[in-house]
Amino acid sequence: YSLGCIIYEMICGARVFEARTVSQLLRAHLTTRPVAPSARGVQVGPRLEALVLRMLSKEPQDRPTAAAVAEALAAITARPAQKGNELRVL
Repeated sequence: YSLGCIIYEMICGARVFEARTVSQLLRAHLTTRPVAPSARGVQVGPRLEALVLRMLSKEPQDRPTAAAVAEALAAITARPAQKGNELRVL
């Protein structure tokens, strides 16, 4: 859940929920569905948006595992190799 909050903030440039008090913020995290990044006007791929929203599910059993998140992020960021455009890690 917390990684979903971090990725959401990275994508949107805003927190998942804003509130005036800590209790309001906690209540929002427990009961309010987050606004989809695309609904905030952010251009984000549908697979990434769906992944982040699943990570922010209210019920823990509805959230993907860490391994599933890693696999999904790898698939989302994978690009076919282009000649002369290889990434080299030194």
